Parts: sequence; C-alpha cells; structure tokens
Amino acid sequence: MKNYLYEQLELWLRESILNGQRPIGSRMPSIRELCEQREVSKSTVLTAYSRLEAEGLIAARPRSGYFVSERATAKQSLQSPAPSSPTIEPTPVSAAQVLVDIMEQGAAFDLLPDKPKQAGNEQLRRSLSFAQRQQSNQEQDYYDGPCGHLGLRQQLQQRLAFGGSQVESQEIVITGGCQHALLLALMATTEPGDVVALESPVFYGALQLLETLGLKALELPTSVETGISPNALELALAHWDIKAIMLSPSFATPTGSCMPDTHKQRILELALAHNIAIIEDDIYGELFFGLQRPRTLHSFDHSGNVLLCSSFSKNLSRDLRVGWIAPGRYLEKIKRLKLVTALASSQTLQQGVSHFLEQGGYDRHLRQQR
Repeated sequence: MKNYLYEQLELWLRESILNGQRPIGSRMPSIRELCEQREVSKSTVLTAYSRLEAEGLIAARPRSGYFVSERATAKQSLQSPAPSSPTIEPTPVSAAQVLVDIMEQGAAFDLLPDKPKQAGNEQLRRSLSFAQRQQSNQEQDYYDGPCGHLGLRQQLQQRLAFGGSQVESQEIVITGGCQHALLLALMATTEPGDVVALESPVFYGALQLLETLGLKALELPTSVETGISPNALELALAHWDIKAIMLSPSFATPTGSCMPDTHKQRILELALAHNIAIIEDDIYGELFFGLQRPRTLHSFDHSGNVLLCSSFSKNLSRDLRVGWIAPGRYLEKIKRLKLVTALASSQTLQQGVSHFLEQGGYDRHLRQQR
C-alpha cells in the first residue's frame, strides 16, 4: 500500500532519531530545509512534525524550531505489549464499585482536561445561549420525541457519512451520552445471562453495564495495534453461544488500537453468519491524526446488525451528556427503551449543539484537539 508523503517523511525522521543519528536535544532541520531537501510541501513537513511531536519524539520551542525530545531515549527500548491472552470463558462481571471509586476520585479522564478559554468551548457556549433564547414557552411545555431534535440528527447524519456510514436522520436516536447509548444497545440485543464478547482489556464502563444487566463477559485476545483477533472470535463462536459483540474499532480504550478494515469486514462476516449483533463504540473516531478518519465497522454493514454509538463527551465537552445511536434493525426497540430509561432529552441542549455544528464550530474545535 502506498504511503502518503508525510508518512514517508515521518518514517525517515523517526528512524534517524531512534537509531541515534539525531542525538537527544539536537535541533531538527527547519521546515524550509526539509521542503528543499525532500522536495515536499510545507504542509507535508508540518504534518510529519506534528505526528512526531504527538509521539513524544520531538518537542517544539517557541521561535527556535523543533528539537529531539529526551523521551526519545525511552522510545528506543519501548516495545509494544504483546496481544492479551485472557481465559476465554464467559464470566460474570463485578465492577460497579470500581467505577464508583474512579468517578469519586475524579480519575475518569482519558484526554487532557478541558481548557476554560479554549475558542471552541467559547463558541459552544454562545451556541447554547442562542438556543436558550430561541426556545419558546410552548416548546418548553412538551417533551422531546423519542428520536430527538431533528436538526441535530441531520447534522449527525452528515458526520456519520465521514466514517462511511449511510444513515438517514430518522434512523438516529439521541441519547444521554455514549454510555446511555451502549446501555440501550445491550438492552435491545441481550437478555440476563447472555454472553457478550469484549476486547481485553476493555473500557471499565462496559463492564459496569454488563454487571447491571446480568450479562457474562467473554474477553477475547486483543492487539494494542489491531484490536480484537478475528481468529479468536471465530474460535469462541464455535464454543460459546455469544449474543453480542461490543468493541471500539477506532482508538479503543485503554489500548488505543485501531482495527484494519480487513479485520472489521471479517468480524462483520462472522457476526452475520451467527446472527450476532455488533455494538460499536465510536466515541474516539473523529480524533484521528491522519488525513481522513477511519471507517466505522458500521459502514460495512448492510443488514442493520451493527449498532453504532458515540457522543460529544470526549472530543468536545464532558459536561455535554449528548450522545446518539444508529441502531439499524433495532430502531423501534431502541426508541421504546429510551422512553423507559430517559423519557426525553433536553431540547435546548440539542438545539445548541446542532447550531454549533451547523456554524462550523465543531470542525474548528476538532482541528485544535487533533
């Protein structure tokens, strides 16, 4: 597969750092030097440098350029963890108290803390204020419909297309965050005592959901680079009556793995062959570093068997408990379950987020975050 120019440049620079050709603390070539030396554009050099900086190999100094970071010495001996090797046997879950302890200690942060003066958040506050002013007394007297605010769903329809998913606005249901979406997905596809296949290690919130619903967890061998092993899933399906698979193909928590498209397609084939639902947590999908976000596993599905879940909590604001689910053939069941678990969502909050997306604030914010 042909690499982009910035990837070729990044690889060349990384190798020169890790093999010691560029000592710790030494100055990296200027952007102009690299443009002339490698015959590439300024944007290509900036992209390569940004990726190396995110990896901790180089550090930028104001008005001085880029320098090889002290962390590069650790990178030289750093080895990727081997794929996990859990005991492949369905197990009841007991994790509720762990999650309570984590939340009470304020430790449930897997991204940098929100910056109070960040431009994106300021524009978001203006959009939320705009929505509050737009709400009439009549609108506040009524609950929102089960699917949620139409304008927000239309904006989400466009965003899901960036990941390759073709979904109509009426096929999206607004939820109270991604955790709520995952809860609805599990409730729609399983019953107490059922077995759910998971990544290993898995996001602690998923374990809490399984325990609450009386489900059994089946951890599968997982690579920190490519996610769940399709071969391990195939073997597990031959031995256990799995009812659902819950995974995060794009930048899973806590491994950060990103599943290749071939693995996504293979897992989908196995799930369809055994009539198993796939619950896809795509909460980090838009925080990609390349030129284009990874395709969702959902985008390969034409059967309605994949339930795509996400929210704005991780990449916009943790205070925004606004999520969504594209539940495929489980749509009607999800709408009924939402009425039972949440009844309705805040119309003002949804309208404010919709306005923020429509005005381009979300895309500007994502570029800053990346």
